[in-house]
Amino acid sequence: MLLSTQGFCTRFPTAGPAMLKPRRLLLENQERDKIVLEKETFGTIQKLNQSWYETCHTVTQSTFDMQGRSAQYVQSVLTDGIETLKGHIEITRRLLSIANKPQEQQDALQTFVDGNTEVYLRSISYVQRTVERGGETYRSNAETIRDLSEELLKKAQEQQSMLWS
Repeated sequence: MLLSTQGFCTRFPTAGPAMLKPRRLLLENQERDKIVLEKETFGTIQKLNQSWYETCHTVTQSTFDMQGRSAQYVQSVLTDGIETLKGHIEITRRLLSIANKPQEQQDALQTFVDGNTEVYLRSISYVQRTVERGGETYRSNAETIRDLSEELLKKAQEQQSMLWS
């Protein structure tokens, strides 16, 4: 056992002002660490909020883009369909006027066949245009969905790294 000249143990110093100082520093360090942690947490929350905002904005914009393309497609189908039907009406009127006129049956039959052929070709052309436009719209929307999926995956990875870093 180590004894000092006064008979006290020097191996275990007594509690005095020198011993209280490190404890006070420890509490101050803990408070400072707590403040730093709160600031870091607040910064992370701000980054996450910004990331979520950007994600929602991207989803909303993509949805509006797809909806706009789909509406344009429907509008073009309806407009084209109306024009095709107007053509059918015109051909039908012409056929009815020929049928009501006394002519040779051979001429009337040939005109009738030609008119029906024209109606058929217009209908086929209408269906072809509708399918082509539908395919274009589908491809554009599929591209948008693919881009959106990639963007959402990227944002999710960014958000996860913010949370765990």
